[in-house]
Amino acid sequence: MKKLVKIVIAAVLCLGFMTTAVMAEDESYVEIASYTETFVPNGIDGELTTTVKETAGSDGYIYLIKTVANAEVVSVEGTNIVAELEEWGQGSVKYLRAKVVDPTQEATLTAVLNCPEFYKENLVADTNGGNTNSISYTFKNYFSNAIGKYALTIYTPKGNDIVKVTTPNKYANFKLGEKDEMLSVSVSGKVAVNGSSAIAYTYNPAATGLTKGLVWVICLAIGAFVFIDRYKKA
Repeated sequence: MKKLVKIVIAAVLCLGFMTTAVMAEDESYVEIASYTETFVPNGIDGELTTTVKETAGSDGYIYLIKTVANAEVVSVEGTNIVAELEEWGQGSVKYLRAKVVDPTQEATLTAVLNCPEFYKENLVADTNGGNTNSISYTFKNYFSNAIGKYALTIYTPKGNDIVKVTTPNKYANFKLGEKDEMLSVSVSGKVAVNGSSAIAYTYNPAATGLTKGLVWVICLAIGAFVFIDRYKKA
């Protein structure tokens, strides 16, 4: 009986030490006020601009999740930070982090990264038997805290029209936009711990004025033929 009591006490003590260790580890993680990602075409490459507002944890750093494995840092700027990014890994997850000047104050960071071949041609079959270009991106929250304000925007190369948005699959959950003659798809909202936010859609070269005109002529001709045929039968 005494032996059993000792085992139980030892187990409780071990659990207490484990809990303390986890709490101490959690204290080093950042508090995230906002996290924004924007992809813009640069040839077949993508220019990813990530802007965050964070308060550093006990280690004195703020972090970005390196979601594109082969991305290369182009520029870094912000407030209350040492304007240099270093890569830091935790298992298979990679981060980019910047040292904070005053850990008691909120810091902002804007990093521009080049993502090789992000817009490389990726043809998929469409419902009409043809092919369309497809693009997709998923952000996963590997932080220990939820992200209350997350936003993601992907711009389409100039001269292209968006054919179909597949993720999110409801129109109310995404927003279409246009800037500098580029169409875009955006999502925003809260991302829970281990949760994700994603965009996937297809696009094709925009129809020229002549092509659009021919389509309208064909549609009108078919409509007129059907109307006349029904009129004769009547």
